Amino acid sequence: MCDTPYPSDASDPARTGRTILLADAAVDAMGTTCCPAAVVLDGDRIEAVDTPQAIGAIPDATTHDWTGHILLPGLVNAHTHLDLSGPGPWLPEADFLAWIGRVRRLRSETASPSDAVTQGVRLARAGGTVAVGDIVGHPSDASLEALARSGLHGQAFIEGFGLGTMQASVVDRFASRAGQQFGRLRAGFSPHAPYSCGPDVFAGAALLAGAVSTHIAETPEELALLAGGTGPFRALLMDDVGLPQEALPIAGVHPIDLLIDDLAGVLCVHLNCIEQRHAEALASVGAVACLCPRATAYFGRDVPGPFAMLREAGVAIVLGTDALLCLDTPDRICMLDEARVLYGLGAASALDLLAMITTSSADALSVDRAMVNLHSGPTAGILAVPGESLDGVLSGTDAPQWAAGPF
Repeated sequence: MCDTPYPSDASDPARTGRTILLADAAVDAMGTTCCPAAVVLDGDRIEAVDTPQAIGAIPDATTHDWTGHILLPGLVNAHTHLDLSGPGPWLPEADFLAWIGRVRRLRSETASPSDAVTQGVRLARAGGTVAVGDIVGHPSDASLEALARSGLHGQAFIEGFGLGTMQASVVDRFASRAGQQFGRLRAGFSPHAPYSCGPDVFAGAALLAGAVSTHIAETPEELALLAGGTGPFRALLMDDVGLPQEALPIAGVHPIDLLIDDLAGVLCVHLNCIEQRHAEALASVGAVACLCPRATAYFGRDVPGPFAMLREAGVAIVLGTDALLCLDTPDRICMLDEARVLYGLGAASALDLLAMITTSSADALSVDRAMVNLHSGPTAGILAVPGESLDGVLSGTDAPQWAAGPF
């Protein structure tokens, strides 16, 4: 059986010099479901997807047999920190403030950000990744050079921190990168979070030509600071960072209420601490929710609750991994593992979850979704994962392998 809008014409014996991938099934998020499956490629272009019987013999084609596997398009990681890939996974800290302190020390002590990003790229490729929304910490030049060499598609989100009088300089730094390209990645902008960036940074980023991503409503500590200037983040900003009291980002409201006018089209990451009304507000402005299920679970927070609220409100949802530091797979940074968490909770269908780690994430990162499906045309890569169906893949734990590419 094969359901795809691109019928095969590859049985023409004149079409030679191609590669054929044989597998138990081939599935993408745009309507291709073929079982058993044969995918015909010419270099980095898919020529046909159909049953082996329909494809027939192609003289001089090289055949790769992936029996026992399902073929999938390359995966998209909408939120990651590749520059935090050096030390591998960490055990959880006692609280989020301790975690922040450890990450700050790691960044300050990293001798070669380029090497850390290169390690992250290697692990992302091991997880079947073709595109990323990578948060590029400051200083960023070495990280950007490594990203430019990576071959990955997507967005390089330049990260900024700025409160009080520092806000204008952050917006100026963002503006200096507007329109730049780093290999296949476009420059985007990431005001770090509402507790570390003032409203002027968010408003300025929204006016620039480039995608915007931010960590928002991630922790109760963030909400406490913005609501009334209380909690451990107050001490962090005043005692550690040296911020004067008058520059504290005390708004008296939830961060989404504060920033909603500047969140149109923004990739809003984590969203662990929301109510249904916040999900509805995000839907009303066309914000995109990026959830990182394993990172959320790592910090002991609710995984299915916010997901269900956002789905009910009609918010577009994509998935990310956050940093390798809080993952349970030291050998890979893999979006299948994020989808598996939600699948195991019964939060969404296998096909909906596949869209969240391929086509929907591609849309959120301004990547051509044609690169992450199995229709005729160019592809960024094809994966083979043990299993007989997509449900079987998401029920398992196996890492993907590259059946073709990455290109």
